[in-house]
Formats: sequence, structure tokens, C-alpha cells
Amino acid sequence: MPNPGPSPPAKRGDSSALWKVSGLGMELAGSILGMALVGWLIDQWIGTQPKGTIICLSIGILGGGYNFVRSAQRLNRQTAADYRRQRHETRQADPDAAAPKPFPKITPPRADWFARQPGQEAGDGPDADADERLRR
Repeated sequence: MPNPGPSPPAKRGDSSALWKVSGLGMELAGSILGMALVGWLIDQWIGTQPKGTIICLSIGILGGGYNFVRSAQRLNRQTAADYRRQRHETRQADPDAAAPKPFPKITPPRADWFARQPGQEAGDGPDADADERLRR
């Protein structure tokens, strides 16, 4: 059976970014639990029951939270740069092509659209007063 070869770079980049995002939460949880364990061990060794655990748990929350925010911002900058690079390459290849859109734009319908029947003009129906109020 022939080897299909490596996947395209875009697919590898998407997978890599997914693993980085998944690792952020594990890193945060690990720092909190790790520091809580260190605090508990200090309490057992010295005999200062809740103080060591509380202090180390606080350090774990602050340090892990700081590292989480810093890593998330770095990942956001990398993703934005990749998006800009992809958009630039698309425009270079075909100047008339539209930029890639990450999310579709959803526009809500007009309020008076529901009151009309097909072919009926504004002011021609049971909601003529509502149509008049919308025009004001």
C-alpha cells in the first residue's frame, strides 16, 4: 500500500494549534495541583497545617493564571499572523478573490418583514398601523 506522504502544512498547523490550546488548560490545572501538593507536603513536614497549603495554592493559582494568559495571548498573535498571511497569499494569487471569512455574518431580518405577505406592500394589510409607526 503506498504511503500518502505528509499532510499539507495547513493541516499540520491546525493540529498543532489545537494541541497548544488543549495544553493550556492542563498546564493551568497542573500548576494549581502541583503547588497545592507542595504546600501540603510542607504542612506535613513542618506541622503548619493550613498555612503552607493556602500559600502554595495561591502561588499556583496566580502563577498558573499568569502563564495561561501569557500563552493564550501569544497563541492569539500567532493565529492572527497566520490568518493575515493566508489572506495576503490569497489576494496575491487572485486579486479579485474575497478574503477568507472565519465566521459567517448573520444579519437579523427587519421587524416589518414578518407582517407582510409576498407581493404585499407596506401599509396594505392588517399591520398598516405598525408599518406607519416604523416609518416615523
